[in-house]
Amino acid sequence: MKFEPGQYYTIQFDEKNLIGIPLKTIISVFPEGEITPFPKKVAGFMGMANLAGKVVPIQNAISVHGYKMNTEEESYIILIKTYLGEVGLLIPRKFNITLVSKEQIDEALENYDEENYKNLLPIKIEGKKLILLNPNIPFKANEINNQISQFLRNKFLNL
Repeated sequence: MKFEPGQYYTIQFDEKNLIGIPLKTIISVFPEGEITPFPKKVAGFMGMANLAGKVVPIQNAISVHGYKMNTEEESYIILIKTYLGEVGLLIPRKFNITLVSKEQIDEALENYDEENYKNLLPIKIEGKKLILLNPNIPFKANEINNQISQFLRNKFLNL
């Protein structure tokens, strides 16, 4: 697991907590479009979307971590690169760019409990908790890819 210093795309999801996505993992940002549910539920994922010709799994970046996202606000889908492929993260429109130093990451790693946080690293920044997402987010790639393939086969074979 590797968290690196640098710029993070940060989204505030309540008064004291933010989520940070490494800027270098972001491929593109899209306005929220149609999200098609998977034929079978996949834990943590809303469904799939066609983003510039690519069918990718979509995950709600906030609610997957146990927080509620205001669904009345406009949203974006950020397409990020992970070690297993591309994932779309649904995020609210309000965001900032935050610089995270090596010292902040080192301090957080001293208290890091991998069992509790798995692919997240909480750091303290300006009186708030910034939860960094690991760019190597493991997701159920085989299960998701099978469902995307099944959906596309059904859609195009049943025309």
